[in-house]
Parts: sequence; C-alpha cells; structure tokens
Amino acid sequence: MLSLLALLVLPLFIGARAGSLTVTAITTVDGRAVLQCWRLRDAPITSSNAGTKGLPISPLGTLAEPTCFPAGTSPATQVVLPPRKRAKIHAAPSVQFVLFYSGEAIVTLPDPDNESGRLSGRDNVAWFPGGPNGMLIAADVTGDGHYTDYPSDQPTYALQIPTLDGKVPLHEQVGTGPCPNNVVPGYRGGGGSVNLQNRPQGNMEGRKSS
Repeated sequence: MLSLLALLVLPLFIGARAGSLTVTAITTVDGRAVLQCWRLRDAPITSSNAGTKGLPISPLGTLAEPTCFPAGTSPATQVVLPPRKRAKIHAAPSVQFVLFYSGEAIVTLPDPDNESGRLSGRDNVAWFPGGPNGMLIAADVTGDGHYTDYPSDQPTYALQIPTLDGKVPLHEQVGTGPCPNNVVPGYRGGGGSVNLQNRPQGNMEGRKSS
C-alpha cells in the first residue's frame, strides 16, 4: 500500500515548485461545497528508505491510526467503482485523501438553486484521471456534498486514506476551482462545456470542447 502510494504521489511534486505539493480539494464554505487548489505546507524531504533513497517524498500530514478502526482492519481502504457509475449527491464521510489510480472520476458541485441540478464551468467541475493527477482531498464533511461520476468504460480503482481525527491537512489556498491538472479538458482556455451523459468513448484528453 505505502509503496503504491509513494509511486503515485511522487510525480505530483517532482514537477511542482520546490517545497510544494498542490492538490485539488473539495471543502465546505458557508454551507456549500466548493473546489479549491491547495498547496500543502509540509515541504518535501529526501527519502532515506530503500527503493526510494535520495528521491523527494512529500509528507501528507497525520493519517488515521489503525486503532481507530475495528480490530484487524486498516484505516486505508480500496474501492472499485463500476464503469459509468453516477453516484448520488453525497458529502465526504471523513476528511480523507482519495487517490484514483485507475479509470477516472469527475466531481461536480450541486446547483443550490436546483434541487437535482449540477453547476457547470471551470471552477465547479474537476477531472481526476487515474494516475499521477488522480489525487483529491475530500473535506466537505458538512453541507449537501457533491456528485461524483465514473465515466470510464473500465472500473475505476481508488484508495481512501482518512486523516487522524478528521483534521484538515495544513495548507494554503492557491486557487479557486480545481488545480490546473484537474481542470476538465473541455474547460481549459476558459470555455467549453461537458456533457457526461453523451460523453464519447475514450480518454477525455481526446475530447473537443462543445
């Protein structure tokens, strides 16, 4: 588990500015879920562990301890989402890192003026392709929550890693809406729209904005 996490997290900050790890987060502001780009405050350190010695590794803060969970279980879990699943609106069960390492996920904010509606636009939708750009901090434990869709034709695999005592990782907000790597391709450049129900086959990078 830790080896997989290290391999997937490593590219997130190798290409980032020194001393930073930026992650898209969904949190609650004034009772409503919002997407923000966070820079975690713990600076990368040089690994002395076998297999990653000499490489930069980024602390993720204090994670939940196994003693908080039933005997014989781990606070970190894996979930497998079926192809093209569309989850109902939900809040995060706890503050947690979610790492999509296969498939893809799209998080959309609800429309406060429409009970079953969804907001559109760059700041209201985030795309998480499985792999190095697939990390999300889910911290909207209050309020109505958000929608998550899994539009891939293949199952989406994710790790859910809660923080200790539900504490939000130390961070500074560096942007409104998702971080650049999680902006839906159709919204890059400030325009475009996304229709999940009529989404074409294949990876979203190949989509043209409508």
